[in-house]
Amino acid sequence: MSFNSNYYSTYGKNIISQNGEDGVIEQLFSDLNITDGIVVEFGAWDGVYLSNIFNLWKNKGFNALLIEGDSNRANQLLDSLKDYDNTEAMNCFVDPKSTGEYSLDNLLKLSEFNITNDNLSLISMDTDGLDYEIFESLTEYRPKVIIIETLTLQDGQDMYDDKHAKGEIGNTGYVINNLKSTWNLAEKKGYKVVCHTGNAFLVRDDLVDLLPDADFSFESIHCYESDNAIWQSLDENGEKTDNINFQTIKYKNFLTEVLKWQKKN
Repeated sequence: MSFNSNYYSTYGKNIISQNGEDGVIEQLFSDLNITDGIVVEFGAWDGVYLSNIFNLWKNKGFNALLIEGDSNRANQLLDSLKDYDNTEAMNCFVDPKSTGEYSLDNLLKLSEFNITNDNLSLISMDTDGLDYEIFESLTEYRPKVIIIETLTLQDGQDMYDDKHAKGEIGNTGYVINNLKSTWNLAEKKGYKVVCHTGNAFLVRDDLVDLLPDADFSFESIHCYESDNAIWQSLDENGEKTDNINFQTIKYKNFLTEVLKWQKKN
């Protein structure tokens, strides 16, 4: 299917995000009547660059929990957030095992924001590897929306269930995640995949009826490599640029100004 067959592709834009997520989230939250609450992101890096939730806590009034495992990046994160009462930072790697000390369930319990299923608006998962396992391990919390990184390679094949692919290991030692794998796991856990930008957008089943009457079939939302290039070219107005937006001088200058402003305030 073409890029334009995806209902949410028409709303994609990148304020800080990488693949149009800022615009998709904005429209998705409008459709679901989500105007406040708590948003969570890991790995968060410095809390700004290519973030899926920066626009929500910086400009929309949401509370945010940001988790980063790398110590150097976590220091940048703490510096970015030090003057914001509506943010909280944790320096740890999320454990993909539900019984682990740093499982996502346990980290959410430790948050100062008193997270519940009623106020947990969104979780964005981007570990470059263990997102499937972490999503699978999440049992005590059911965020309204989940964004989970997937690979576009062989997205029509479930890399977990297919007997030829099961156990295939990537360069970093994890089982390859892709859209089909995420789609199947989402159905088991009570979620509907409604958009794919290279990241899959999942909506909790009890909220799906609030969505517009659009085609959310696998074939319609599946993002191909050519689509991914379009997502990455979208600027803050949703217009396609000639280059990858987050590599442009305009984007880098904007990012620099944001970081300068945060340090002053």
